Amino acid sequence: EQALAHLEQALAITAEPRERAGLLERAATEADAAARYGVAIEHGRAAVAAQRDLGDEAATGRATAVLGGILIDGGQIAAAAELLESAIPVLDGSADELTRARLLAHLSRAYMRLGRNDGAVETADRALGAAEPEAMLEVVIEAFINKGSALGNIGRWREGAALLAAAVDLADETGAIGVGLRARNSLGAVLFSDDVGRAVEIGLAALDIARRVGDRTRANWLVAASSSGCLPLGRDWDASLARIQEALEVASDSARVNLLAPALDLTFTRGQPRADDVAEFRRLARSVSDPDAAAMLIAIEGHEAWLRGDLADAAKAFLRASTAAAQQRVKYLSWAARLGLWSGDVEVVRLAADGLDTDHSTLRATRNVSLGSRAIVDALEGRREAALLG
Repeated sequence: EQALAHLEQALAITAEPRERAGLLERAATEADAAARYGVAIEHGRAAVAAQRDLGDEAATGRATAVLGGILIDGGQIAAAAELLESAIPVLDGSADELTRARLLAHLSRAYMRLGRNDGAVETADRALGAAEPEAMLEVVIEAFINKGSALGNIGRWREGAALLAAAVDLADETGAIGVGLRARNSLGAVLFSDDVGRAVEIGLAALDIARRVGDRTRANWLVAASSSGCLPLGRDWDASLARIQEALEVASDSARVNLLAPALDLTFTRGQPRADDVAEFRRLARSVSDPDAAAMLIAIEGHEAWLRGDLADAAKAFLRASTAAAQQRVKYLSWAARLGLWSGDVEVVRLAADGLDTDHSTLRATRNVSLGSRAIVDALEGRREAALLG
């Protein structure tokens, strides 16, 4: 946070409009990296207004793209999409195409985080069409990350992983540490259901980098992602919870939402949820516009029913959570299928299998759960041979 402190000192003594606008944008970026989202959003909005007052369309577009990224980091994903969508048509015919490309690349990220994956791919391609020929690598990397993640979400995970690996390489070549960390996090996420062990290794290695460079925002995401991976691996749960607790000690409200979610999955699975964590998540999750936070609110109901031994209600809650989620559908559908089996509810298992089939995922773990769920349906309905084949 030292860089942010120096920038705010400079802002206090700077009156020249153009110089001040640049300082505001840099301060917004540094506050975002420090996970101080309220401060970052305030500086980001001021930077957009300052550049607009100067009549600099390219700089206004750049500042708007930065603000959009900050809003996403702070959990205000729907607001980010609305901001970026409204900014693009405002550009007049003489606008720099690279300004448009920068906005499109960030809009692609918002769409991906909202689960609008086809739109994310199309928007990223529009950004790349302008940025790639001009070797605007910052925008190329951003678009690669978002397109790769969206492709992973619709089952084209090999393409997605290839793009994300390319984003990592480009970020490393150009010294773009922040987006490089995002690329590594996204690569791990795409690989999660195919090779969760490798995904966790990627996340922990990136976490070391984030801590060394002091990027608290990326560090928080990487703590959450690696902890989520340790759940199905069945190992290092204590270490994961310790990392989460350390991050929570200095986390902002929106960062706490992302950190508490995997902590609750781990502690509920152990049968030892902390009431304070449950209450805090329920309070904070309603302050963000993240579909996966909304899904986790429903999933908590499933976890609580599971602890009570009400397996049928738990399975139905996880089914509802899967419909609300953007990037956590497979997890909830898998839990619903398992609980449907244990409660003997063939319809729940069938719905979970249908959901897994329509997830378009070709990842091995997803296909295995889907095939297993179909076999469970066959077994529960007395089709023994078909169940054995499944």
